[in-house]
Amino acid sequence: MLSIDDQLAIQTLYATYNQSVDRDRVDATVACFTLRGALVVGESATEGHEELTAFFHARAASQATLPFRNAQHWNANLLLEEIGDAVRGSCYMVRFAIERESAEKQVVSLGSYEDEIVKHEGRWLFARRTAFPL
Repeated sequence: MLSIDDQLAIQTLYATYNQSVDRDRVDATVACFTLRGALVVGESATEGHEELTAFFHARAASQATLPFRNAQHWNANLLLEEIGDAVRGSCYMVRFAIERESAEKQVVSLGSYEDEIVKHEGRWLFARRTAFPL
């Protein structure tokens, strides 16, 4: 069974990832992954710190072209299951933002994450993060 300290550390990993992505803090986002960690969205997999860094820099650069601003990722219903030395994490995701022209607040995406999380040098990190957009 995961200790309370490990559970809190993993919840902090999820929060750090969300806030780093939303604030375009590429280095902090990439630091949430192991050196060979992967982000999978649909059929596309981005693997390793070098590819993840390029992916998140491109994502940050594209934010100004979107029809919304100030997007925030929110996770809910986090479940953690210990599997050997790793943890399987899953949660729902909703992304809110403000429409640039109308300033209306809206949901811009929904989905879920399925994650493989490992402890490396005392820190919990994503070894594989798979996003399932609705």
